Amino acid sequence: MMMSERAKGPLSSSGLTATVCLVFVLGFASRADSQGREAGPFCEIPGAGAVADAYGKDAGQRGLELLPSRSTIRAGRVISARLLNFTETTVLYGSEFVIQRYQRSSGWIRDPASPDGPWPRKLSKLHQDEAGQCFRFSVPSPLAVGKYRFLTKVTLDSHRQSRVAEFRVSQ
Repeated sequence: MMMSERAKGPLSSSGLTATVCLVFVLGFASRADSQGREAGPFCEIPGAGAVADAYGKDAGQRGLELLPSRSTIRAGRVISARLLNFTETTVLYGSEFVIQRYQRSSGWIRDPASPDGPWPRKLSKLHQDEAGQCFRFSVPSPLAVGKYRFLTKVTLDSHRQSRVAEFRVSQ
């Protein structure tokens, strides 16, 4: 939002017009509406660098990253994750992902609430410095408090690899 106002005083009386602009910058933090849908700009920010900067991703830890829209979420809300490509290679990825939950006794396991498709059989290209489409997960209520993560497969340099983005579910 921008607001403009003509300046009063010496500048306006001499025939010069000064414009004072007040710019309100809205934070990039994701917000959810009353139905838990993500309403923030996380999924709309163009470019890997802009997403990483807006969401506090350390520049020294870049490569091909899967970044969550938030680190903690409550049940009944929506969380998203995006691939950020800081490599010099074009990456291939699909729309499929799983949600895993961490259990002390057995490590990372597929959570029963994880989506299981059907997934469109389409690969997207992610070029250098681009941010991919959002993976969205509606966190069911109730869902056990704990550590979770998105997991997706990518093809980087002709090798199939996994990328993960961790988040916590709180009360």
